[in-house]
Amino acid sequence: MTIEGYTVYRDDAVATRFYVMPSEPRIARDAQGLPIFSLIVYREDEDRISVDDLDEDVGGGILTFTTELAVDDKDFRKIERKLRGIVYGEDSVDDNALDIELDYVTFTTGKVQLAIAGEHLRGEDEGENNEFLSTIVGDGKVSGIGANRKAIMAKLTQSGAALMSQLDRLRTLPINVEYILEFEHRLVGVKMRVWCNMTSAYTLSRELISYTEKEERYADSDLYHTRTRIKAVREEFTRNKVCGVEVEPLSSEVDSDTLLAMEKFGFDMLEREMGKMIEARPTDNNLLEDTWLEDYVSSATNNFNFTLDRKMVLVRDHIASANIQNVLREVPDEMITFVDLRTDFFSFLKVPVRVNANFKDLPIDSVTVHLQYQRQRVGGGGTEEINESFNFTDGATIQTFLTFANRLSDVKYQYWAEVHYSDSPETFRFSGGTTSQTFLVVDVADLGLLHVDLGLGLVNLKQFPRAKVSLQYHSEELGRTLESEIILSEAKQTASWTEVIRETPGEFRYKVDWLRADDDILEGEWRTTKAERLRFDAPTEDTMEVTVVPSGDFKTDVSHVLATLRYVDNTDADNPYVVENPFDFTDSKQVLSWTVPLRNSEVRDFSYRYSIVFKDGVVENVPPDPTQWLPGEAGFVVVGIKYDVEVDIHPFLMTYPDHAKVVKVDLGIGDETDSFVFNKDNNTSVTWRVRTGSGRKPYWMQVTAYSSTGQAIVGPKLDNQTSESVVLQPIPAPVVEPAPTPDGG
Repeated sequence: MTIEGYTVYRDDAVATRFYVMPSEPRIARDAQGLPIFSLIVYREDEDRISVDDLDEDVGGGILTFTTELAVDDKDFRKIERKLRGIVYGEDSVDDNALDIELDYVTFTTGKVQLAIAGEHLRGEDEGENNEFLSTIVGDGKVSGIGANRKAIMAKLTQSGAALMSQLDRLRTLPINVEYILEFEHRLVGVKMRVWCNMTSAYTLSRELISYTEKEERYADSDLYHTRTRIKAVREEFTRNKVCGVEVEPLSSEVDSDTLLAMEKFGFDMLEREMGKMIEARPTDNNLLEDTWLEDYVSSATNNFNFTLDRKMVLVRDHIASANIQNVLREVPDEMITFVDLRTDFFSFLKVPVRVNANFKDLPIDSVTVHLQYQRQRVGGGGTEEINESFNFTDGATIQTFLTFANRLSDVKYQYWAEVHYSDSPETFRFSGGTTSQTFLVVDVADLGLLHVDLGLGLVNLKQFPRAKVSLQYHSEELGRTLESEIILSEAKQTASWTEVIRETPGEFRYKVDWLRADDDILEGEWRTTKAERLRFDAPTEDTMEVTVVPSGDFKTDVSHVLATLRYVDNTDADNPYVVENPFDFTDSKQVLSWTVPLRNSEVRDFSYRYSIVFKDGVVENVPPDPTQWLPGEAGFVVVGIKYDVEVDIHPFLMTYPDHAKVVKVDLGIGDETDSFVFNKDNNTSVTWRVRTGSGRKPYWMQVTAYSSTGQAIVGPKLDNQTSESVVLQPIPAPVVEPAPTPDGG
């Protein structure tokens, strides 16, 4: 029903109970009748505004108000008055002693949507492109009971704050509030009444009973014929309006199929009751006037006085939307405040908090971090404690402790934490003390856990394929020593050691035993540390390095130099340590290094031998006996032909002009001579090597230049040369004598 413009529902069980449906939202009012509405317009302190940000907002607004979906008190009393007249009669509308229960419709679910100045927030990009509205807090789900109040706070941009602060003369504010609600409506779905007029039934029943008795003499008395007769009686009663079935739909939600089904149900019930009357009649028809009729009337009245009510619950939607009435016209000075933000007043302590732990890999359910800060009360009156707790269940979450501070320089606070372990009712509490950290990180070491990350560092896995890490920690809290052994290898290069110790971890011991490729074990030493991360480099064994250099003319004389170096350590006579490696040289520029890991750093002697394979197939062994070895010299070994004289000739200063297109260099010692030719296309350094058989001797050298016409410029022969490096100098052009004149001058 509709009363005073509001939809009113009657309770399905209590006739004096009703529910009213509010029509549109409005601004709620407090106990004094004032609107619950305020607007704060602020601007930043100019000392905190960067010159580069002058084009950005330097202020904004905070709009707070409470909306409700309710009925005005005057309208509520009017509705109660009219309902009293409906229930008790029009003469009782002013009788307050007559009880009428009127309440709001209870909504099962619902939400509030808000738009300010034509802008709303949707999705992740909320407020990003808005001109007036930045953020909204408080829209969303509503309680669904009572006046459905919803407290809303909106942050306005600088333009939004300027707009809202100047609207005191408008009838409505540019604020749209929309309630989207659902409620359950318990409706009387179908009401069916089966009735019978007993006075009319009396006369008609006498005729019908007499008729059916005659029919029974000639018809079979089986069930089919009995039902047929009863149906005929019922149809006759219905045609004569002696009885009937009334089906009353009390809701438009009831369809025609349901109504027809209920009618059939009612008629079937009539026939069943009539069958009882017919079968129960007396055999003596003289008693119809008195006894039988009395029983018939009594029984039929009881059986036909039947009403069937079927009720159902409908879920209905209710959408109430309105532009909010302008309450700023009432007391604008009390609703709008202009504020300058000052640094002294707004100094605060902001501490992001994070637990640096991998909750998935560690036996931790949660960690609760408590922070406490003491500050002066605003306006005096001593100090006050600000306490806040943060619960963490993963290591990625960052929560923030935020409170106004005494001053920006006063940022000291206390903190402690409680650790809840997995599959254990016990907790561990530790105190972090007083700190001034601007970002508080609670580390694994603070959580009553010993957690060490282990891994291989710089390791030659071919030389050391495995490492066994032994660890020991003595726990005062547990009263015992915890031990563990972990094997690291190429397949498992990292691991972790985790123990629940319920105390702040101290130092622990560890050692690393290295397994060599030859299955020999290099045992490590026990070390003590508090590190949470350990990386193990392969042991820096003492080594011996030898550089092997070939010697010989590989272009014209030598094909290969095959060398073998051998190291023997007989410190352990039963298991001598032998390292032997071959080398093959095919170029004089090859320089190879031989590195030997030492078991005993004091044993550094080695031996070597080599074979020179000449291009003509001749092989020269050094030493001549292939079973013998030469003693090596520390750090450097030369293998191959040993030359007594080696001279490097460098032509890089030559320019090869016309008078010196080709340059020839002749060198010699006794019968050993050689020549080298240089030109523009062949201008690289060369080395002259000579084996004298009697050590180093002086040599002679002569340079000859040839012009493009074949003219030779022969340089002087230089004897007794000993330099190991010669740089050829440019050859000057020959001096041309001037031609004689005819007069002989």
